[in-house]
Amino acid sequence: MPLTFRPPDAARDVSGRGRHFVMLEIMKHGPLSRSEIARRIGITEASVSRITREFIDAGLIEETGFIRGPSQPGRKRIGVQIRAEAGYVAAIALNAFSQDIVIGNIASQIVARRRLHFTDMSSAAEVLKTCAAELLDLIAHAGLEKREILNFATILTGSIDPVGMKVFNAFPIDWQDVDVKAILNRQLGSPLVLESISNAKNLAARCNSSTRKLDNVVLFNCSLTIGCSVLSEGRLLRGHESRVGMIDSLRVPGANGEMKPVNAAAGGIALINETDSLNSSRGKDLENFSALLSNVIDGNSQEPLVSGACTLYQAGYSLGYAIMNFHSILHPQRILVSGPLIASSQYRGGITNAVEKYIGLDCAQNRIEFLDMQSYQAALSLAVQHFLLLSGEATESIRALSVAYA
Repeated sequence: MPLTFRPPDAARDVSGRGRHFVMLEIMKHGPLSRSEIARRIGITEASVSRITREFIDAGLIEETGFIRGPSQPGRKRIGVQIRAEAGYVAAIALNAFSQDIVIGNIASQIVARRRLHFTDMSSAAEVLKTCAAELLDLIAHAGLEKREILNFATILTGSIDPVGMKVFNAFPIDWQDVDVKAILNRQLGSPLVLESISNAKNLAARCNSSTRKLDNVVLFNCSLTIGCSVLSEGRLLRGHESRVGMIDSLRVPGANGEMKPVNAAAGGIALINETDSLNSSRGKDLENFSALLSNVIDGNSQEPLVSGACTLYQAGYSLGYAIMNFHSILHPQRILVSGPLIASSQYRGGITNAVEKYIGLDCAQNRIEFLDMQSYQAALSLAVQHFLLLSGEATESIRALSVAYA
């Protein structure tokens, strides 16, 4: 089911949505006292105490020492937080720039990670089967068993249907209408969750970064191509075929002032001048494109950029123009910029200067945040969120697991 973060009326259903939002508050803000949780979501402290007791008995959360609540700074109460030892999740993160598999505990702490290398990603079935096999091997190397993994998450570039677990379109790896659930379920089993990289990062930031209290956030993921995620009034916007965030047709000024598609002006393919090659590669030779881009970001390129390619500063400046367009329509509280390109101070500088020019100094200084989050970290966070926020199912999964190991 799609993850959302704004309770319409949590107090109406303490046994269902109430459990969901109690866990959400602990994930985002823990350790918290029970009274503070009750205040935040609008249910009684007695209800919160009953729900947290179920979570404690199931091994999902644990009590901490005395803490001071923000609403009553002078009083100390017992806090509750996620219990890292409760179980493990695993995730796959795939785009043209990097491919990773990762295992972590439900406190989102990494247990094991492996970088994969695909020179040809044109066959979705083969890539996903290979990822699943590598993930099972990593689980064994970590000294775990498959039945100890409580949830599997996969994040991909492109437009994603998280309900049907299908990929509508994933450029530039050139996947279309791929049934991810049918492929992965055979090897990994359930439960599974699928999301776009941009949305996964936005959700992860809402649980783990400075946007945790914000309901209106736009995120740009800057890799070989530019992806986007829009969180509005606490909910991810998806649109027809989940195409909200697929901004490849958005035109921005390029290096010479000519209006170009955002990928050709601000993405990594603009920096290596490989737009035509990438469009015709159909998911092949992506490792070479990633290596070229890494060299440009690191400043280790031995060859001068060929005619027509832009600089890191110019690419960032072009993205700043795109940010202006989103800002003028959505007026977000925060604009996050993530992805491999932000490792370059020149790219960040181009964005900041463009935002200052087009929007204003206040936005450039206070509302733009460069989010240093890897795709595999977002995938791991998604796996944890999906497991912990499944209404009423998390405790049953933990209890079943404890019986199996009794």
